Amino acid sequence: MKSKVLKGGVSMALRQILSALLSLLNTLVVARILGPKQYGIVAISLGIFYFLTFVGKMGLNTYIVRKPDLAKREVEEILAFYNTVGVLLCFLIWLLAPVFGLWTGNSQVSTALRFLIPAIWFDMVGMVASSMLERDLKFGKISFIFALSEITNYALSLTLVIVYKNYLAAVSGYVLQFLVYAILAFFYNPVRWRLRWSFESLAPACRYGFSYSSSNSILNLRSLTIPLFVSRFAGIEAAAIVNVALRVSQKLLLLRAVIRNMSISVMAKLIGEPNSLNRALNKGMLYQSLLMGSICAAFSGFSAWVIPTMFGQEWILSAKIFPFVGLSIIISALFDLQTSVLYASDHNGEVIKFSVVNIGLIWLSCLCFLPFFGVWGYCFAEMIALPSYYLVHRSLIKYFKVPNYKPTFLVILATLPPLFGGLWLSPLYNLLLMLLSYGILLAVSSPVRQALVDVLGDRLTSILKRSA
Repeated sequence: MKSKVLKGGVSMALRQILSALLSLLNTLVVARILGPKQYGIVAISLGIFYFLTFVGKMGLNTYIVRKPDLAKREVEEILAFYNTVGVLLCFLIWLLAPVFGLWTGNSQVSTALRFLIPAIWFDMVGMVASSMLERDLKFGKISFIFALSEITNYALSLTLVIVYKNYLAAVSGYVLQFLVYAILAFFYNPVRWRLRWSFESLAPACRYGFSYSSSNSILNLRSLTIPLFVSRFAGIEAAAIVNVALRVSQKLLLLRAVIRNMSISVMAKLIGEPNSLNRALNKGMLYQSLLMGSICAAFSGFSAWVIPTMFGQEWILSAKIFPFVGLSIIISALFDLQTSVLYASDHNGEVIKFSVVNIGLIWLSCLCFLPFFGVWGYCFAEMIALPSYYLVHRSLIKYFKVPNYKPTFLVILATLPPLFGGLWLSPLYNLLLMLLSYGILLAVSSPVRQALVDVLGDRLTSILKRSA
């Protein structure tokens, strides 16, 4: 399993790097050409779209990955179920699309959302075959599927945006992406298509899927924050500003997606080994905090120059709110492993409690602050929601050993000065502040020093083996 995970992790990391570069290039060109107003329509419609794609799968894809003795017939019935429900869901979204246009005050949002509807069905059926690949830890093939489908997306959308310069051109590539994704998934893992399915045989899958998707759907309501709150109370352009800051921070923290995608599959296999599980949590948190914190801190010092240069001067506010958005994503990433353990051990209800509190704090804060402070109100909401992650920790220690948070906490503490220093200091002075802050960290924390030695030692050993 370790060999499969390491090989799969490398391939997924390479895919994620390619994906991040292509996505950043796509965002750069699209945002510059369309400007904040039209790009805001794209951001709002995609936020709604990604939430609907998650809800549409109803957690059955995770059931395929997790069930120990999965029968071939079950997989075929889940595919048949997705076929039926997918068509009905797409029809329902078509009818409800104008509601989103009315709420945001822009009818073009409903037009863009309707344009994306076929991709929702493509994603549902493609996920059945893709989940079978994930179940077998075939992360290399999954990486190839996602990489090629994303390349087709960006190639089409960039071409059309350059030619037509409108928001529909920007979202058109996503329909092609999910079509290619479904075709490739079935090519590598064929699943027989059937029309009939029964509630009786799908009952176990639906029970687990409902529990899983309920908790994650609540947490995924965060993707609706920009469409439902920022656009409504701060305007379409403010939605675009916040979206660019989020997209940049997400692409900088690209390896988070690799760990998150693999974590449930891997953690499920460590549930019966508490010591191994605890070591995986401790190392995972420390490595993530070191990697993500240093990347965000380094970028923060240059963001006030990089973002306006790449996207245009009208996007300068995205650079100013980046430290708040980056900190929120770093803290969230540190608890990905904990939530994966809770999911893998079938404690989905614990994640639901956290999700309700987290999204409730964000949305309530948005209602209070967005009308008065604009995009800064969104930053306040993200900061106010951070203490809710304590609920994940409290749920975890009910069933497992207490993780060692001290090294990770020290890394976050060392990250804060250069992360927020970028708001006031020049790039050179902020870089010096970062070196000083991390130098002190290395001096006072032996676990952090050991983590760097482990990572660099493994890398050096790998290089020497290849050269030999």
